[in-house]
Amino acid sequence: MFRAFSVLAALTLACAAAAQSVMGEYHAVISPQDMVNSQGQRLGHFCAMVQQDRANYHRFGRRDPTDEGDPVFSDRTLRGRIVNTCELTGAAGIMADQAMRGTTVFIRVRILNDGGQMRVLVGEWAG
Repeated sequence: MFRAFSVLAALTLACAAAAQSVMGEYHAVISPQDMVNSQGQRLGHFCAMVQQDRANYHRFGRRDPTDEGDPVFSDRTLRGRIVNTCELTGAAGIMADQAMRGTTVFIRVRILNDGGQMRVLVGEWAG
């Protein structure tokens, strides 16, 4: 019985891993221009800043010198999903708090397709 459960658990984990694929990865700076929306109003959530960074990069051409491109967020619909799919990884919560106080931060973003659902994983980057 235990052996059957172990095999089933291993297969489940293998299927879950196979269903998750990397759609893209990039490094960016969340700078003061990313901390406000297109109307100049301060953003109230760190993931909204990540989304604004991608709008600045793809739509408005306002790029920080170390911002990298990505293969996903030139699509406005996918860019619009960042806030609802954004997850902070590692010590990124501290970094997000710093950005909310107006400090420029460096991020690493991985965009995953997790069984047909987009996940945006935001972590620290040394810059």
